Amino acid sequence: MAETSPLHRVIDAARWDKERLLGRLIILVHAAFLDVGFVLHADSVGRSGRVPRRAGRTASTLSLVYAAPRRRDAAVPLNMRTHCTHIVFYVWVPRFAQDPRPGTHWVCLDARVAAPLLSRGLDDTARALTDDGDCTVAALWRELTEKLCRSTLVAVCPGNALLSLSVDIMVDILARLTDGVDLFRVASTCAGLSRLVADHDSELWKHRYKAAFWRRWDDSSPMVDDASGTTWMELWCRETREHAKFGAYIRACRRRNLLRYTRKGQ
Repeated sequence: MAETSPLHRVIDAARWDKERLLGRLIILVHAAFLDVGFVLHADSVGRSGRVPRRAGRTASTLSLVYAAPRRRDAAVPLNMRTHCTHIVFYVWVPRFAQDPRPGTHWVCLDARVAAPLLSRGLDDTARALTDDGDCTVAALWRELTEKLCRSTLVAVCPGNALLSLSVDIMVDILARLTDGVDLFRVASTCAGLSRLVADHDSELWKHRYKAAFWRRWDDSSPMVDDASGTTWMELWCRETREHAKFGAYIRACRRRNLLRYTRKGQ
């Protein structure tokens, strides 16, 4: 397994095996914040967090203060509260200079249920994060990333939340757009999104072209190559314009024919 998972980026197998279950849960939350696009706050780099050493040897050394890539001046500390067997992970987003929506973003986990899910080795746990089946570890990961981390990211930088996400997540979001016109509008929004769409031209546009203009599709003769410099987006736009012109021509012919028949009837 390639060690590129969110967990592998923050801990190695040796330290994971020595970590207590509660510490592993805190490390998982930390990995979720970094995976959605947060970075460590500049003032907190090198400082240990507020996690007691008894909770986990590695977890107690983590700096749990984050910042959005475009808002590095705004510190977002991760806080924890316990109530019986439940742990509440929460973030208070203060009213930054350009943020009109302060508030608390939180998730409540039952430690008796969550901690044992992380009892496997690092590689097995990392694979389980993206398990498409009925996997409780994947469900836990989705709850952390969606309910806690991503909602916090949007609150911190509401004006550019999309660009603050990781590249893989942005491409996945854009790939879900059902209308190619919407994707074209996104690419025309700013230079950052234009570069993103251009860098993932085949992933975002090739299947759209094939679906829209399947009569002109031929797998044996690729229509786009590096030598021509034509992108799938340009090809889609060209065919769309030609299709629109042809449609306008047909409608004009129908109107002329209808007018002709109407005059004959008179």
